[in-house]
Amino acid sequence: MDLELYQQLFRRYWLVFASITLVVGGLALVMAMARPITWTGATTLAIAQPEPVLAPTPTTDDFGSFYTIQGSGFVADFVAGWFHDPAAADNILTAGGAKTSQLSLSQLKRALSVESRGRVNLLIEFKHEDPSVVRAVLEEASRAAQTRLTSLHDQGLYQDFRLVAGSAVARANPSGVVASALFGLVAGAVLGFAVLLVLSLGLPSSRD
Repeated sequence: MDLELYQQLFRRYWLVFASITLVVGGLALVMAMARPITWTGATTLAIAQPEPVLAPTPTTDDFGSFYTIQGSGFVADFVAGWFHDPAAADNILTAGGAKTSQLSLSQLKRALSVESRGRVNLLIEFKHEDPSVVRAVLEEASRAAQTRLTSLHDQGLYQDFRLVAGSAVARANPSGVVASALFGLVAGAVLGFAVLLVLSLGLPSSRD
């Protein structure tokens, strides 16, 4: 098919092409606007450094630094690993008001995002449609981590380390309405062009 036939086809069926493009783009926009807004909350857990118990000397200084670094790293890894336990995550989410009945074990393991920030800080994130639930879950996560560290203290381990929890902050995620509408328009244009190609099969070639 040559260019002249394409022009003839478009002039004849431009309304079909425009209708398909606008309908698909409009559907994408409506679906994007109908999606509930999700909120992402974050809080931090800092591993408090132990106070020196001996007068500083070259020997005790070296040992104290080593103990602080190794101990902080162990406590941070211990707490972070515990958050990925499905049973622990389920308890935290339930206590915070989030429904977990529809979540699989793998989803529970990923429900709370925990990342290390250096050796002494943990960043905890959680997403939900209700900002109050986001804050409640993060506050419950901080309390649960404190309780977990207390279990180490009860065993006589790392008794001079403490967790310092930051404030839980929630923010609305971008809805992506504009991007969805643009994607819908492009998809509609592609679909409209495909329809034009199908219709072109019934037109005679200019060489005939």
